[in-house]
This record gives sequence, C-alpha cells and structure tokens, in this order.
Amino acid sequence: MAIEDLPGFDKELVYALVAFWVGALFYGQSTDVPLHAFIVNRLLQGAYFTFFVNAFTGIIKRWGQTSWVFFAGICVMFLPTTLDMWKLAICFNMPLRADKGELIKLLWAYSRWDMFGHTVLQNTVIWTADILAIYRCYVIWSKNWKVIVVLSILIAAAISKGIVGMHFFLHQEKRFLFKPVMVFLRLCYPPPSLLQNIITTGLMSYKIWKQDRLSRASGVRGQSGGGRISLSTVNHIIWESGSVYTVIILISSVAYQTLHRSYQIIQAAMVSSSSMVFVILAVTMNKARKQTTQVPSFVFPSFAQSIMLQQPVTATFESRLSRRASSGSAKSERIFGQSLPLQGTSKARRISS
Repeated sequence: MAIEDLPGFDKELVYALVAFWVGALFYGQSTDVPLHAFIVNRLLQGAYFTFFVNAFTGIIKRWGQTSWVFFAGICVMFLPTTLDMWKLAICFNMPLRADKGELIKLLWAYSRWDMFGHTVLQNTVIWTADILAIYRCYVIWSKNWKVIVVLSILIAAAISKGIVGMHFFLHQEKRFLFKPVMVFLRLCYPPPSLLQNIITTGLMSYKIWKQDRLSRASGVRGQSGGGRISLSTVNHIIWESGSVYTVIILISSVAYQTLHRSYQIIQAAMVSSSSMVFVILAVTMNKARKQTTQVPSFVFPSFAQSIMLQQPVTATFESRLSRRASSGSAKSERIFGQSLPLQGTSKARRISS
C-alpha cells in the first residue's frame, strides 16, 4: 500500500500539528513559536513537569521509606520524555519551505535522526513503565517469580517488536521486507502491551483485595491513619492508574490497526502520559498519607474493646496488643515509591483466639 493510499493522508499535517500540541499539553503547554520561549517560559507550566517535581519532592522527604527502584524508574522516564519534547520543539521550529507532499514525506522519514529519535525515546519510556508495573506486581505478590512469568514473556515480546521496528526504520535498504514486517508489527502491537497491563493490574488488585479480606476477617485490619494507607485506598489507586494507562494503549492499538494517521496523535501523547501515570501515583500516595496522619492507624476488634472495659489495666493491655499487632500483622512492602502495609493475619488470629 502506497503512502498516499493510507486513510487520513490528506490531513497528515493537521494530525502532526495536533500531535505536537497534545504532547506539549501533557508535558509543558505552549502556544509560542520560538523554541526558547517554549522551553523557558512555558515548560514549567506543564502538567507532567509539575507532577514530577511534586513527586520528586515527596520521595526525597520520605527517602527512608522509598523504593529506589521506583525512584530510579520515574527519573529514567523523565529524561527521555524531556528529550522527546525538546526534539519535537526543534522539529516544529524548522523552516517549512517545502510543499505539502515533501513535508509529509519528511514526517514519514523514520530513518532521520529526529523521527528515529522519537521512536527510541518512546520505546524507552514505555518499556520502563511496563517493567515498573511488573516489578510492583512482583513485590505485592511477596516476590514470587512464578506470578510474573507470563508478564515477563509479554514484555519480552513487546521489546522484541520494538527492536525489529527500529531496525527496519533505520535500514531503509530493506524495504523489500516492509510488507511482512508490517504484518508482524500489526500482530504484535496490541496483544503484548495490552494483555500485560490488564493482567498486571488484575493481579495486583486481586492480591490486595484478598489481603484486605483476610485482615478484616481476622479482626485486626489496617485503617487510614498514623501515616499508613488503607488497602482499599491502595486498590483504588491501582485501578485508576492501571485503567488510564490501559485505555491509552487500547486507543493507540485501534488507530494503529486501522492504519489511520491519527495514530500519531496518540503516539505523541503516549510518552508524556505514560510517564505521568507513575508520577501521579507517587503524588497520590503521598497526598493520601498526609490526609491520614491524624487518624489512628489501628482499630481494635470488638472482643478487645469488651476486655478493655472489664480490665482495670486497660492501658497495659492496649499497648501490648497494639505492639503485637503492629509488629506481627503489618507486612510492609515498598511499592509506588512508598512503604505500604500489606497486613498479614497469622498473629492476628492468635490474638483473636
């Protein structure tokens, strides 16, 4: 199929400008034409940059309770995201002296440094985001490697697809293989990334939901307060972040499968939005933690309250029970860049018995 026969070819320049605007909107909103004005005057007003600074500050303040893997991940995603927006700013400040046909061919010249660089930076951000999501799932499931076997296969398939695509973009002399390669890319694009995000979100949500039920059944359950975040709040945040990221990939997959050039609008937004999902996670967790610092983090079961009313040494019993519950039932894992309670129930059952 020739380039001119693809759907949306006649609106290629419009899609390209909208894609740049959407990408800049996520990172740093700009309506100025000069490159220096884009970087200096408007960059700090961007949604992603603002969230990143907020998340970075919160992580530094709670450094002792921060996962270094998560911190390194959001920093790794920040660098290529910034470089990608800088590259797009340069591209759209180039003198547009050619006619429409030449400009469209320029946008399709994936072997150029700017177009190929966008592909490399985009793949770097998406792969880092997927690896971080799998790592979160691995930690939540008590570092059980069997849980992430399928997820590892899916991320390996996605990385392989990206490497194959970049290879053929860079080596245009192999254009005779373009059709079979496109068939391979179209088959591999939606399933690995989409399935990996759905499975990862489902596994994490199920594990936390199950742990919350066990904690409630034992009579000792973590509540919002004391600097801890309840498991129901954690589960809600997981579903929100996972759904946003999955919807972005789903929309991109539909546009890619139909070969419509509006696909590049989603592609331009995917770099910033993928990075923004994880910094929003850190900001949300930090905000939820601040809102619960004035509320008791432990709720006594009904049997303990009745004993406290009958025993004259309530203070001693309360302190002893609280120490046993906090030391034996709170199992803390560092995820989302924060230390979250995943309550165990073994000692809680012994307390209730």
